Amino acid sequence: MTAAVTDPFKLTWGSFVVGGTTDKLISGIHRISRDFTTWEITLDVVIRATSDATFATNCAEIESEFSKRRQSIKFEVGSSTIHTFNPTAGTNTGLNSYARVVKVGTPGGDTDRSRVYTITVGCELPASDTSGRRDSSIVVEYDPAQRRTVTISGTWTALTSNGATAQYTASIAAFCSSALGALLPSATFELISQRTQADDQDKVLAFMRMYREVVVAQPSGSLDNANIVEPTFGFSRAIDQPGDSGGGGVKRLETITASFSCYLDKTASTDVPTLYTGTVRPYMITQFETTYAPTQYAIISERPTHQPYSNQLFVEIVFQAAIDATDVIESVTTSRIVEGDSVALTGAWTGQFFAKYADQNIGTRRRFGIRAVRVLGALDPKTRIGSGGGTVFGVSFDFAAEGGSSGGSFGGLQPSDQGGSSGGTGWVLMDNDSSATVKHLGQPNGDQILITDLVETTVEEYVVSPSGGGQAQFGVSFTGASN
Repeated sequence: MTAAVTDPFKLTWGSFVVGGTTDKLISGIHRISRDFTTWEITLDVVIRATSDATFATNCAEIESEFSKRRQSIKFEVGSSTIHTFNPTAGTNTGLNSYARVVKVGTPGGDTDRSRVYTITVGCELPASDTSGRRDSSIVVEYDPAQRRTVTISGTWTALTSNGATAQYTASIAAFCSSALGALLPSATFELISQRTQADDQDKVLAFMRMYREVVVAQPSGSLDNANIVEPTFGFSRAIDQPGDSGGGGVKRLETITASFSCYLDKTASTDVPTLYTGTVRPYMITQFETTYAPTQYAIISERPTHQPYSNQLFVEIVFQAAIDATDVIESVTTSRIVEGDSVALTGAWTGQFFAKYADQNIGTRRRFGIRAVRVLGALDPKTRIGSGGGTVFGVSFDFAAEGGSSGGSFGGLQPSDQGGSSGGTGWVLMDNDSSATVKHLGQPNGDQILITDLVETTVEEYVVSPSGGGQAQFGVSFTGASN
């Protein structure tokens, strides 16, 4: 071992020392560099020995020590400490420290018992003047509707007693709020995505946060509801007109489906049923009322779905609504004529299964008028409707007007008042059947629509005034001739 000399320069890497009073002489300093993110020093160290074995040991030792990483750094000149960096958690003055040893060949310095090594040690520095934020950038994107998406990314470092993750968590929300407010002060944004990547020592963390502009008030009335993230909401409107009697005076109920979906911020709320019944559902109903202004409506289907693994909420509410409606919302008018031939069939006992006698009989002609309507409100079954055009709430139900037979008077449910009691030829009212079924559309604990299904049927028979003979007695027809 060579005699130690006093070197004014001293570098301590972890517990390993070169320079100072050691036999590892610092022969020159090439460079000390420092910027906002890193500090580094490069110097030459002379390794000497008086025997081959000791020289080999000393060379192996310096190469091994300066192959280590994450060591503390201390550089001294004389009795003064010039630089010190400590990566230990709780201090974090030098982060992810590293070292490198190079033997480049030094004429005059390299012999069989001496060797000059170039040593470099350095570390990353904490961003102490910006609360740990080393750098950041902001990107603003516009979708086809000019809705903005802002991506904020950058790097956070450990600082004093906080690791990089803790320092990021403590500072990021305030930083992003300030950045968004300065860049786009009139807009409201919500956080829809974030990503962090820290090194295995939690000294340096890269982050990305994505914010989307909120342009429509979310459930609860404010632009941004902290529980709800990236919501979608819309309506589909079905205006069905499959065909009704009564012309333009009939307007059916419309079916409107409201669809809502969102992610739920697990850090803000986990009470999904209360969030749905107290916030989302009232919001959807209010939006429906505001958008369509129905005179009456009912919720006929409601399907909230919560997916706990992804913490998403999907809702579908189906409304039936009277929008600019008439009182008649459905109607069908049917006319039918049934004729029975003037033949009476009488079985014959001839041994043949289908044997019959065909005798003359009285012919029949009946017509049926059937009207089925669905109306708003409650109605009672009706007695015979007076003569004239058949109407309900001002809607005409004349069979001729609907394309039916125009012969005679056949206005909906109205009897013709021809023949019959006057002894002439014409239609005679035989039967008038009216039924009313009252229903409530919608959920029993919410808004409902009161409707009546009214079905009315009239039966009339056609008669012809007899001529050329007398009346029948006991099944025998007398023509009036003498016996």
